[in-house]
Amino acid sequence: MKRISAIVALAAILTTAINASERPDTVITETRPDGVIVTTYYPDGTAPKSTQTATTVYYTNKSSVIIKDKSIGFKNSRWKVTSGGFNIGWVAAPAHPSTMPVEMGKSWEIGWYEILGISYQPTTSTSISLGFGMDWRNYKITTPDYRFSVGDDRVVTGEPYPADAAPRNSRLKVFNLSLPFTIKQKLPLRMFGFKQWIAAGVTANYAPHASMLTRWRDTSGKEIKTTSNKIGHRRWSCDITVMLGVSSQVGVYMRYQPQSILRGAGQPDLKSLSTGLIFFY
Repeated sequence: MKRISAIVALAAILTTAINASERPDTVITETRPDGVIVTTYYPDGTAPKSTQTATTVYYTNKSSVIIKDKSIGFKNSRWKVTSGGFNIGWVAAPAHPSTMPVEMGKSWEIGWYEILGISYQPTTSTSISLGFGMDWRNYKITTPDYRFSVGDDRVVTGEPYPADAAPRNSRLKVFNLSLPFTIKQKLPLRMFGFKQWIAAGVTANYAPHASMLTRWRDTSGKEIKTTSNKIGHRRWSCDITVMLGVSSQVGVYMRYQPQSILRGAGQPDLKSLSTGLIFFY
């Protein structure tokens, strides 16, 4: 019995000695703004910016361990891969010609602002991102006076419907692939338990596809369609976008394209202005 006790005591002494020899010399503890306590152990008394491996342990407010990782040279990377910003809204054509009365309430836009992106966070409340997205816009006329029409020269005009026709609608559709560059700033505000944010960005667009569709019924009730996939649209354009976030899940946006969606001699000047909701950005 005495021999067993001696062995146990010796094992305890050796374990304590080993732990003491491996214990790092530098321990830094800090509390993040969200209340999480971060404790970092630097071996051999190294400085925080050392390239040696450091072990970081994260604690909640209740001091329970939630993550343990290792990093070299820095504790948390400022670079992140991001995705988000599904948006849906309405689109208008400011200062449109009188023969092309685009109706914002019936013209819509749907898109994904950032399908995939990379973000850099210079501060805890500011982020800068560059992403890849897409956007689909419908500019629609539902009034019985005019419709979109496309000639052989690909020039879009506004013309009356044929006599005795029962108009349905007429629209221009533009599909864009986009590269948004955005700066996002969290606000020191909190409403209904949610934190607000603002963002502004410039987007480069490439439009691989655009089309025209007009529908009406003749005197016999038969539906007539005229379509064209060659409308002389602008291939390259840019947008200016501003956003206001109610929470991390929901925000509102406004987007303006100062260039006409159509390009070429004789084309009408149809700029684009849209607004709506953006989710999970």
